[in-house]
Amino acid sequence: MIRRLLTAASMLSLALCMLAAVLWVRSYWVHESIDRWHPDNGWIVSSNRSTIFFLWWTEHSAHDDSGWSWVRNPPSRDGDEAFGLVSNQQPYVSDDGSVVWRNVQWVWFPHWIAFAATCCLPAMAVLGSLHRTFRRRRRRRQFCLSCGYDLRASTARCPECGTPIPAKS
Repeated sequence: MIRRLLTAASMLSLALCMLAAVLWVRSYWVHESIDRWHPDNGWIVSSNRSTIFFLWWTEHSAHDDSGWSWVRNPPSRDGDEAFGLVSNQQPYVSDDGSVVWRNVQWVWFPHWIAFAATCCLPAMAVLGSLHRTFRRRRRRRQFCLSCGYDLRASTARCPECGTPIPAKS
């Protein structure tokens, strides 16, 4: 059961890793963002020039701008800083002319951070699978599981490292 959950998590992480790689390459040609607007809060996820931006806010008074949007523009020169985290209040003028104060949080980081974070789990799964395959192959060919010494002529212990030889099953 645990192995199946780990496999499912690895597959999801691999899909996210591929998505991060595609966005990373695309960000040099296209500045894309996905926005969600709501009367009380909203968020923006943007990809531009090898940087991912997250912006979210909460407002102290409501207005009627609701919905989703997807914007595609040429890449801009913004986002030259590698990492950042900003939290502050900003004024916003609504459609009726009133000033609304928003609590705004910004987070930005390079695409390679997202790529590295999402490729760790699939890499560990592949390395674990290779390790199990090599141990199975050593056991089947009668090699020591610790050092790889040929045990066909040995009976109780490995002459190279002293590891007990497992019983044949």
